[in-house]
Amino acid sequence: MSGGLVDASCPRCGGGFECGFQAGHCACFGIRLTERLRVQLAERYRGCLCLPCLRALIEADARRVAGEPLAEPRAEPPAEPPTQADPHG
Repeated sequence: MSGGLVDASCPRCGGGFECGFQAGHCACFGIRLTERLRVQLAERYRGCLCLPCLRALIEADARRVAGEPLAEPRAEPPAEPPTQADPHG
């Protein structure tokens, strides 16, 4: 810890980050959440989320509001070719 920052773990992704909320100068202070998203996050998570997760959730919320798909469809991994029996074994 340094300068009043608290070592934290994001409850969404499990990643570590330094939170400065208690010190009065956290990077998340520049993040703007809609009231609906703020309530949803408070109901779902305990504690602070890391900036990458906050940004991803804000983006997903904006897409949801705009009626866009939430994520690109995942491509299915290519099927593995069938294995052939060893003719010598």
